[in-house]
Amino acid sequence: MPEIIRLETVDSTSNYAKTIAAAGAPAWTAVLADAQTGGRGRMGRSFFSGRNLGMYLSVILRPNCRAQHAAAITPLAAVAVRRAILTAAGISADIKWVNDLQIGGKKLCGILTELSLSVGGTINYAVCGIGINVAHELADFPPELREIVTSLRIEGAKVTRDQMVAAVLKSLTEVFKNGEIPESLADLRAEYAENCVTLGREVEILRHTAAPETSQTRPRGRAVALTDSFALEIEMEDGTVEIVSSGEVSVRPQ
Repeated sequence: MPEIIRLETVDSTSNYAKTIAAAGAPAWTAVLADAQTGGRGRMGRSFFSGRNLGMYLSVILRPNCRAQHAAAITPLAAVAVRRAILTAAGISADIKWVNDLQIGGKKLCGILTELSLSVGGTINYAVCGIGINVAHELADFPPELREIVTSLRIEGAKVTRDQMVAAVLKSLTEVFKNGEIPESLADLRAEYAENCVTLGREVEILRHTAAPETSQTRPRGRAVALTDSFALEIEMEDGTVEIVSSGEVSVRPQ
């Protein structure tokens, strides 16, 4: 099993992991904290990290590949974490493209991968940060989050944070065999797609523009498929097809 560095409090397990990765920490070193003061997700959002309530874990990977292959890390981690939740907690979670796990449309887990690249474009290291709401009661969340988040406890699972850590690390090592991105992704991509609630839904693409008065535009379409690199293929309302590999996609209510 990976080596685990346990911390009581840290600004971000991923910040800590990046620091020790840059200093030479080996692949599969994992950083686990009881609380984070600056947990974060995609698009610069914060991730609520109440003490002794969630699993706040960051894992160092050192895959031998170029940067263009790194887009698979987050979705592959989502597959691994979904498997771990099903095994340890007995709950089947949904994947929201590209990096969240949900239950009943409410956020359960967020995943954020950060890279260090060499001058030649290969990956020095990747830090995969995973936050799972484990032991929260609804009142433990800030009021503004209570309608959009959930936890394993709220969903009726009797599982500890340590049990989730063990299950997640085991599942990650099974997906990233020998610490590498698998050469063939077809089966894992199919598993991701089968459990991705974004596919088949009407979505809005959030774009930021330079002009403050038009800082957000929201083109609409239907998410129809995943590309080989896990980007989202969207049939737009005007009949064109757009490939979205990053940024924000919002699922419209049915």
